[in-house]
Amino acid sequence: MKALANVPILVMFGDCIGDSPAGACAKEMAQIEDAGGDITFIAPPDMQIDGSTHMFIQDKNNLQVADMLIDWIDARVTD
Repeated sequence: MKALANVPILVMFGDCIGDSPAGACAKEMAQIEDAGGDITFIAPPDMQIDGSTHMFIQDKNNLQVADMLIDWIDARVTD
């Protein structure tokens, strides 16, 4: 977990994953956070972006998803 604590991690799921997709990796997310890591879970429907499948960049809403990714990267990567 120490190695993962040095790299920002993004976990993203599409629409068709069930009621609690973050629960599938909650233990691992907690371990990374406990080690001082930065891990983010994003479910596009939670951000009012519907229509995403497991092929985010090929969906019709790909520009909205790309904007989310860019914002996430901009918040974590410095010049």
